[in-house]
Amino acid sequence: MTPWPQVGRTEQTAQLTNALDRPASGPVVISGAPGTGRTSMLRLAVTLAERHGYLVLRLRPRGAGAMAALRGVLPPGPVPAPEEAARTLRTLAGGRRFMVVLDDAHLADHETLLTLRALNRSHTTALVVSRTAITRGEDDPAPRPDPTDCLMYERGLVHLVLPPLGPRDVAELFTRLVGGPVRQATAAALHALTGGVPRRLHELADAGLVRCLAERRGRWEMTEPGPLDPALPREAADAAAAARRAWACLGLDQAEELCRVALWQRAEADVADVWAVVLLLRGRGKEAAAFLDSLPPSAAADGDDAEPARLTFARALVTAFGLGKPSEAADLLLLRALAARPDRDSRRDRHLAQRAWILAVTGAAEPEANLDRGDRETALFVHAAQAALAADRPQQAVLHLRRALAVSEGCHVESAWLPAYLRGELTGALARAGRPVSAAAADRAQEPVAAAVAAMLRGARATAGPDLREAATAVPNGAETGRSRTARTSARDEVPAR
Repeated sequence: MTPWPQVGRTEQTAQLTNALDRPASGPVVISGAPGTGRTSMLRLAVTLAERHGYLVLRLRPRGAGAMAALRGVLPPGPVPAPEEAARTLRTLAGGRRFMVVLDDAHLADHETLLTLRALNRSHTTALVVSRTAITRGEDDPAPRPDPTDCLMYERGLVHLVLPPLGPRDVAELFTRLVGGPVRQATAAALHALTGGVPRRLHELADAGLVRCLAERRGRWEMTEPGPLDPALPREAADAAAAARRAWACLGLDQAEELCRVALWQRAEADVADVWAVVLLLRGRGKEAAAFLDSLPPSAAADGDDAEPARLTFARALVTAFGLGKPSEAADLLLLRALAARPDRDSRRDRHLAQRAWILAVTGAAEPEANLDRGDRETALFVHAAQAALAADRPQQAVLHLRRALAVSEGCHVESAWLPAYLRGELTGALARAGRPVSAAAADRAQEPVAAAVAAMLRGARATAGPDLREAATAVPNGAETGRSRTARTSARDEVPAR
């Protein structure tokens, strides 16, 4: 088991030490969610008490029966009243300083807690208990009363609350474990993965997380596993889900580190689209393409043979901007759009809109003008494509950029990086149009994700080839285009291009 340093509990440790130094202290109640270190703090209390010469009585819950936690401590016979039981316990000390500790006191019986309260009120016994919030079970008609509530209004109460560790505490923890400073993004990723809960961090360390770290430029960070490296168990924490949450919040550095943890957990398929785009934004386009090519064939969530739409778009991005082949990317999206089932219009329209955006930002040609905008993600790409085509007309660009950002707000957008980039583009378009730009808007244009996407697109425009205009108009024989299909929709559903 990994040796575990104590971090993030300096204030609570000082309060506990001061309480045990006072002869007439009130009860010490240690509160915290499961896994936050309540039992460890209780063990520290026992160590401090024994160092001060206390006689320590350790109790644990034994059910809801009266005096159940004191079974084996009190003499056999009828259940005594709490005051009488307290007098009996005082005789056990034989005049020595006495301390009673009770872990998980919220699970103990009420009579035991009333007895310990009476014992502590006599000023001859220190009392330290730990508790967590009682939750209501699915079959429980009402939550069970917390027996520790009888201690919470005692004079001299010392209430130690153990919150989860913060990112700085996680950084300090792993700095001690690896013997050197840890990269800030790595600490933030591990904090996001575990919620800062010490038990989950301990489980990750015991599972072998430390061997997944390496020192680079004086800081320790996550590495990418080799084919022969042993896997990191996934039970300790779901890195793939955490990586998606970080990516949705545009945490590029954090998403990168969490994707690496997911790779160690052999969860490549669950982060494939995120990891590929992260590699692309890091300037590792060829590695992103090789990673996508190494994935086994996957099935969509509903069990058909189609690849998930977000993974298809990731392939198109890597092909267009990582390999410098936007014509192949446009063909890929067009073929996947035409292969979509008739009842899956959102996938078809979205791929066509994504294709239009890639063609527009690479300067190939003007894409289809009458693409359906059945959902917000599709409309986002349609307006983004029109904004790209109007780059030399800043007033028009501002109009389309604002429309794109409007449809991206208030909903989940899988391509969350695109609105971040468009906000930066809007700042530039406003400046070119002679309109005022706030300092906050200028700062948003320099956000890591926005800056990385802008750099990627600048490189694509610089290397775009003349063959793209053929890709913009190439449609397989007999295929129905977005324009022809839109022409057959009702006037009520048609959204003309502006």
